Amino acid sequence: MQEAIKEVDAKASFIKSNKNELSTKLPSNVKYICPIVVSSHPEYIWKTDNELFISQNLKLPRIITINDIPIFKKVDISELKKQKWVYSIPS
Repeated sequence: MQEAIKEVDAKASFIKSNKNELSTKLPSNVKYICPIVVSSHPEYIWKTDNELFISQNLKLPRIITINDIPIFKKVDISELKKQKWVYSIPS
């Protein structure tokens, strides 16, 4: 799953760097990209680093299942935007 996190981070970075050249344009109201992985089953999270968690308070990792989406809706967006792995998209 470490590879999945690296891959989704690379894709988010690519989108940020190439947003004007994408074949499908990002909607103008997209201000952040929060790269997460959705898995078909719960995954073992090997560390408690902020790099691997959407929310430490909610114990919600960046590798989630469909069943975690209701928890994702409870995340404090203002805190999430501060994570170094969340990409701010310039206007």
